[in-house]
Amino acid sequence: MVPVGAGGRLGNHPEVRIWHGSENIRVGFWAAANILGEPARCGSARIEIANLDRGLYALECMRRHETRFCVALLHAGSPRSSRPDPADVRLMDSLAKWGFDVVAASHSHRMSGARLVSGYRERKSFCFYGLGDLVSRRAMSVAETEGLIVIAGFTSRGDLARIEVRPLWLNDRGFGEAPSTAASKIILERFRGLSNELADGSYERLFYRDVAQGLVKHCIREVRLAYQASGIGVAARKARLMRAGKTRSFVNKLVG
Repeated sequence: MVPVGAGGRLGNHPEVRIWHGSENIRVGFWAAANILGEPARCGSARIEIANLDRGLYALECMRRHETRFCVALLHAGSPRSSRPDPADVRLMDSLAKWGFDVVAASHSHRMSGARLVSGYRERKSFCFYGLGDLVSRRAMSVAETEGLIVIAGFTSRGDLARIEVRPLWLNDRGFGEAPSTAASKIILERFRGLSNELADGSYERLFYRDVAQGLVKHCIREVRLAYQASGIGVAARKARLMRAGKTRSFVNKLVG
C-alpha cells in the first residue's frame, strides 16, 4: 500500500521514489494520504500524512537526486462526490505552487476536474483532483466506472514536452480498459464540465450539496461496518474520526 501513502516506515524522511528513464529523465514520486492519523515512525508501519511541510521535504529529497519532474499522488477526495473537497483543493494547489509538477488524487473513486496552477518562478503545474479507478469491483454508480490516465512525455533533457489525459472505464470484471470512441467523448466532456466548475468556483457549493445527501445514513453504515469488522472499540474510534469531517460538511451545506 506504499504507493497510496500507507505502510511507510521512515518518520523523519518522506519516502520518495525516483524513476530513471533514458537520457537525463528522472521523475520523482511522493505518495501520501490526506486523512486523520499519525505520520510514519521509524520501525513501525504508519501512514504518510499529506501536508505542505511533508511535501516540501519530499521535494527536497527529490532534488538531491537531480529530479527534474516531481509528482505527488494523494489519497484524497470524498467517495460521495465527483467534486473535490475544498480543503483538498487548497492543499493540492499549495503543493503545486511550491514545486510539484503534477499533483493527483484518487480517493473519491470518481473522475474530477483538473486545472493549471501557476507557482514557483511562474512555472505551470497540473492538478488532477480525481483520477477514478484503474481496478475496482465496488463501483456503485456510472460515475465510479469512469476514470483518467495521465500521460507525460519528456525531452532528452528531462523537460516536460507534452501532457495529456486519456479516458478509461471499468469493464464487467472491474478492470480498466479503453472505452469506445463514443464513450470516450462522453467521459472527456464530463471531465471538461467538472474542470469548468473548478474554474468558476461553483464546485465548492456542489461538493457540499453532494456530501450532505444521506449524510446520517452514510455515517451509521460506516460505523456499523467498523463494528462488524473489528468490534466496539474500532467502531467508537471510527465515529470520532468521522465526526469532525462530517460536521464540517453538514455545516457548510447549511450556510453555503
